[in-house]
Amino acid sequence: MISIIYDQYTRLWAVLLSAMLLILVSACAGIPLQEISDARQALSAAEEVKADEYAPIHYERAETLLGRAERAMAAGDYDKARGEATFAREEAFKARERSLEALQHGPK
Repeated sequence: MISIIYDQYTRLWAVLLSAMLLILVSACAGIPLQEISDARQALSAAEEVKADEYAPIHYERAETLLGRAERAMAAGDYDKARGEATFAREEAFKARERSLEALQHGPK
């Protein structure tokens, strides 16, 4: 009788531990580290071609969005952080493209 009760509690603990591990792993997978890293790299690439000078609107927007993404991640709002980082990367790409155009063809 005691061994049956012990087996039931052991199984219950095993199920609970497995569920907690699954939650922990899925929460870690949701952290948008790659998206924020991509946005930082895109901003750095834009900076290398003087996007702050030749495409200031897109460049500043990318900086603002990246800052929002970093604050959202620090606050644990990973969905917002992911979205802001993605938009920051896109704006940084636009800034880089516009800056390269300006460097090739001269400012308009």
